[in-house]
Amino acid sequence: MSSCNDDRYIKAAIIGDSGVGKTSIVQTMIHMEPTFETTSTLGATYSNIKIDIDGSECKIRIWDTAGQEKFRSLAVNYFRDAHVIILTFALDSLDSFKSLPSWLDLIKDNCPPDVPVVLAGNKCDLEFEVEASEIDKIQVVDYIQVSAKKDIGIKELFYSVAKHGIGFKCKVKDVPEKPIIPQNNQPEKACC
Repeated sequence: MSSCNDDRYIKAAIIGDSGVGKTSIVQTMIHMEPTFETTSTLGATYSNIKIDIDGSECKIRIWDTAGQEKFRSLAVNYFRDAHVIILTFALDSLDSFKSLPSWLDLIKDNCPPDVPVVLAGNKCDLEFEVEASEIDKIQVVDYIQVSAKKDIGIKELFYSVAKHGIGFKCKVKDVPEKPIIPQNNQPEKACC
C-alpha cells in the first residue's frame, strides 16, 4: 500500500436508488456472510471495514446513504469529499439502472474532478433486466457484479474500492494547497 496513506483510512460512499441493496452489500462485507434483514436507510450511516491490500491493511470508512429521492440532497453531504464512490444499481431493475446518469451528475456537480466511481451491479444471482452492452456505456473506473444475498463478488468490490480510493487519496495529497490570502475590503481612512 502506498506510503501516502498516513491518515490510516479512506472515505468511501455507497450511493444509488432505494432498494438496490446498498446496506446489504456493506453488511455482507462487515459480517463476512449475507445479512437478510435490513431496513431502508434514513439519512446515512457509516461503518468501518478493514481489507488487506498487497499485504497492508486498508481501513475504509464507508458511508451508506439513503436512496430515496427526498434524501438525495442530504446524501451529497456524505459523498462530497469521498476518496471513492460505489454507485450501485440492481441488475434485476431497469429503473435503478436508468437513474445512474442522474447519480453521476450529482457526483460530477459535488465531488472533486476525477473522483473514482466503482459501479456495483447487485443481485447478479437473479434474472437480469439490464443488458451488458448498456452497462458498458457507463463511464466508471471499474464495474463489478455482486450478490449481497449469495456473497458473490463482495470482497472483489471492496478490494477495487480500496485500491482506487488509495490511488485517489495519494493523487489529491500530491496537489499543493493554494494559500488563502485575506482580502482587505475596507477602504483606507484618511489621516486626521
